Amino acid sequence: MANEIFDTLIIGGGPAGLSAAKHLAFHRLCVLLVDRKTGALNFLHNPVHNYLGSPSSQTGQALLRQFQGEAVAMGAQISYENIIRIEGTYPEFLVTAQSLKPDQPPRQYKAKTILLATGVSIFHPKINGNWEEWLPIASAARVCYYCADCEGPFVIQKKILVIGVGTVNNAIQTAKFLRHYASEILLFMTQDGFIPLPPDYQKTLDASGFRWFSGYIKSAKIVSPGNRQLITDDADRQHACNAFFISTIRQPRTELARSIGIHLNEHGAIITDETGQTNIEGIWAAGDVRAIARQIAVAAGTGNWAALMIHRKLRSSKLESGKF
Repeated sequence: MANEIFDTLIIGGGPAGLSAAKHLAFHRLCVLLVDRKTGALNFLHNPVHNYLGSPSSQTGQALLRQFQGEAVAMGAQISYENIIRIEGTYPEFLVTAQSLKPDQPPRQYKAKTILLATGVSIFHPKINGNWEEWLPIASAARVCYYCADCEGPFVIQKKILVIGVGTVNNAIQTAKFLRHYASEILLFMTQDGFIPLPPDYQKTLDASGFRWFSGYIKSAKIVSPGNRQLITDDADRQHACNAFFISTIRQPRTELARSIGIHLNEHGAIITDETGQTNIEGIWAAGDVRAIARQIAVAAGTGNWAALMIHRKLRSSKLESGKF
């Protein structure tokens, strides 16, 4: 792999990246997908119902493994690393990757084209100021949900604690959406969330019509998945519910894109043309890192479309050179 020149190097192993990898490999192109295992499906133990063809009991993790298997079976290569640098221009890019294992030196890959499918960062609640302590809660089945559109029906006739780590208005809108499903809704605004609470947040919450609290989370406990969960705040108040629903911020992962001058919109998402190509020739973007609806089907579709366009560009280049 060290001396190999890939037709396409894909950064990000979610539905967009894997869909693109499968399509390009199907057309017998040399494809490497590099993933750092931080995508949402890596942690999703709840069933996925908003993707056609997914069995009703199939979890996000299982669906991700299925996508990976399909891409590899078609001939794509997958490496689990973190891309830290992109250099060069089309069709001679040099990409530097850092191993996920400690004390391993970086290595470099050569590629003709690049697809950025880096997705979005999801901000979790913090327990004692540390968001990583929330991960066991986030990844447990029937305990914690993040997408009202995707997972709202899971909380029918349940008491829900909406935990806000983003804006107050976003938390209220999440609660209003879930009102069509849940039997009871409480709001808890974290005072150490990603978005600081504004000075007038109490007035806004009072006007929402929901019972609400604010503070810091001191502990969280899964008492019985799907039936009883519990958080304790810094005032030693206990808030019990059947399930947590997190009202969060999803921020496009565009550190690499910014570093090489790719154009972003006002919300930080990558701007592309109609083919999915960015302002830098030879670099495409697909999935949630673009300004699109954040659904598995949409991400997979944009990945497939970008792959189709990448293939056409590479094929045209080879035809022009007489090497196809």
